[in-house]
Amino acid sequence: MAYPQYQNGPVPQGYQPPAYGPTGYPPQQLRPPSAGTAVTAIILAYCGAAVAAFALVETALGAVSDEPLTLWGWYGVVGLVVPGVIAVFLGLGATLMVAKKAVGRWLVALGCAVALLYGALLILAGLGFGILVAGVGGADSDDMTRVIAVLGGLVVLVVVVVVVIPAVLTAVLALVPSTRRWLDQPRNR
Repeated sequence: MAYPQYQNGPVPQGYQPPAYGPTGYPPQQLRPPSAGTAVTAIILAYCGAAVAAFALVETALGAVSDEPLTLWGWYGVVGLVVPGVIAVFLGLGATLMVAKKAVGRWLVALGCAVALLYGALLILAGLGFGILVAGVGGADSDDMTRVIAVLGGLVVLVVVVVVVIPAVLTAVLALVPSTRRWLDQPRNR
């Protein structure tokens, strides 16, 4: 139904209903993305890279010392390669996130996934070591055997606190939509 008085004349000054979107609701005004999750993920990724680099250096220094157990078997190879991979992925990913490159968050997530797998391996090794020592000692084991078994349990606790919890938190913060939106936002010059 057309209203002839409004076809070529002035627009009425009364109430004008808002323009609705295709869903029938008014369009939402999106806030500009906050840097909070992205910056926190970047800081945690740099901290994780530093911890992994420290583990790499510690293992490498142990390999050149006179300690007999450092490079025996698979532990020495894994202890030298995996922390290096974690440090590179987290450090490079965090640096790319600072440069607002979207691939950086995927490198951080991949580094966290490798850290979680490595943490699970360390947890299993610590538990296995504690069970092995406790099983070898038996019921008449001396105090030193019990201390070594408890140390295996403490290794598990330290790995959970230092590796697993920060890796999960960093991966979640790197992959949330607000981090993606912040990375997609053009840089202010």
